[in-house]
Amino acid sequence: MKVFLSLFGAIALYLISHPAVAQQSSLTATDSLALQIQKIQKDLDALKKLKITGYIQTQYQHIQTPGAESMAGGNFTNESDSRFSVRRARLKTEYKSGSGEYVLQIDATERGVALRDAYAAFKSPWTNNLTLTTGIFKRPFSYEILESSSRRESPERARVAQMLFPAERDLGVKLTWQPSKASSWNFLKAEAGLFNATGGNASEFDGFKDFIGNIGINRTTNNGMVSYAARVSGHIGGFRQPNKYVWEMGTLDNGSKGFVVDSTETNTGKRAAQNLISIDTQISVKNSLGTTTFKGEYIAGRQPGAFGSTRTPAAAPISDTYIRQLEGGYAMLLHKISGTKHTLMVKYDWFDPNTKVSSDDLGRSNSRLSKTEVAYTNMALGWIYDVDSNIRITAYYDMPKNETSQNLAGYNKDLKDNTFTLRMQYKF
Repeated sequence: MKVFLSLFGAIALYLISHPAVAQQSSLTATDSLALQIQKIQKDLDALKKLKITGYIQTQYQHIQTPGAESMAGGNFTNESDSRFSVRRARLKTEYKSGSGEYVLQIDATERGVALRDAYAAFKSPWTNNLTLTTGIFKRPFSYEILESSSRRESPERARVAQMLFPAERDLGVKLTWQPSKASSWNFLKAEAGLFNATGGNASEFDGFKDFIGNIGINRTTNNGMVSYAARVSGHIGGFRQPNKYVWEMGTLDNGSKGFVVDSTETNTGKRAAQNLISIDTQISVKNSLGTTTFKGEYIAGRQPGAFGSTRTPAAAPISDTYIRQLEGGYAMLLHKISGTKHTLMVKYDWFDPNTKVSSDDLGRSNSRLSKTEVAYTNMALGWIYDVDSNIRITAYYDMPKNETSQNLAGYNKDLKDNTFTLRMQYKF
């Protein structure tokens, strides 16, 4: 009897306790699943803040003369008139959280790996229209400087942009003002910043800072048929003069034009002023034949350089300073054919590194007017085929013409340096 009662009690106890155990187990499993879901959601939220993009541009080029100088991706090597190359291979990482943003971009080609962008941006939570950017990023000057190479229709920027702002980027700080999208003034944007003026991959070498700023508009009509934009940019800067010899255009003893030296002792260490202005405009019109777009820009100003170069230096100059007045720009017409993936274009650009001289002045005795002063124009024709949202094929033919002078050796006629470029771009 005792055995029977003990067995009965055990069964009863089990029946009473089992539902509770099952319920507890069920609750534990549910809670664990909920915690796992929360963790996954947290990870997904973090990943949404991270954006990775990039593009690669592979190309074949042919130039008329082996070893010729070229602005279409750099000079050709001696004895070579054709080449395959990876023009750009960019990988960009962006992370946005709250009012902050982090950006890092590198470029990896057969020429090596280079840093392109490395900056942090902070948007004011109080005004919602101010953004502070610090680090390495594009100088806020000129439409072509700011336009991405993955979107630009021509393979390279105009000669004037390449000469004044090599690599387009610099180390500095920038403040951007633009009303929110909800504002009726959202079409207006202004930027201003201070920069080392050394380029993105070089450290400060003289302590001087460049000021760069712009203000512009960007609008689209209510029916969406016409889009237009315009901007004015200004640049006030320069670099340290390494010695007392400063050459500027003047009249020589024989009455001809040429560089005249100022050798005042106090010139050493002073800033050689680089003051530039840019005006650009773009307009795009949709019509029955497709979309027609015009882009144009004009740049002018005072550019210090060396005897053999007007290019803005990326390292401390060690030779005499040469001051020139320059101008340049481009005009570009594009038409995307309706109902197709084809775009046709024509682009004209020019660059005059020294507006104070004419072709007959170049190469004259004692003038110091060398090939550095030669002006260039370039007419180019192009075709774009957008295979899909990722792949673009571009065929482009540059036809540069140089200023000629009977007094300048090697420049008594136009150089044979027309260049054909066939490029494929993949972007993600």
